[in-house]
Amino acid sequence: MRRKATVKIVYSSSPDQTVQAGKQFATHLRPGDVVLLVGTLGSGKTCFVQGLAQGLHITQSIHSPTYVYVHPYKGKQGNFYHIDLYRVPSIEKLQAIGVEDLLFDGSNIMAIEWPQLILQHYDCLSFRRIFSITFTRQHGDKRKIKITLL
Repeated sequence: MRRKATVKIVYSSSPDQTVQAGKQFATHLRPGDVVLLVGTLGSGKTCFVQGLAQGLHITQSIHSPTYVYVHPYKGKQGNFYHIDLYRVPSIEKLQAIGVEDLLFDGSNIMAIEWPQLILQHYDCLSFRRIFSITFTRQHGDKRKIKITLL
């Protein structure tokens, strides 16, 4: 069983600050890492992923893959996958869209929004570095971003 260790808590007062927090965090990532993004709609998950992409030297525009589920990108450290499982109803659908293959390929960096389905069904992640990023709305545009290494 893994021991949870909080890496850092960051407060953001704007979308730009959330992007910058993601960019700074990306400097800690390496191939094989999985970043699980947890928070309500509009809490800053996609802004954080935009920062991750910038930090990984990805120049393409980053948008939430809510309807296509997976967006692949090429970065200097290899492949980066932005995955949104908000509309994925079952493990069968998860397998059909190829997320399982990405999980077993330890050379990718993955950012997964709405990861609950993965956490329920995959023990395979035990050999990967997994970060849980939890976004909590405070008041107005202020967000608490808790980064935990699982």
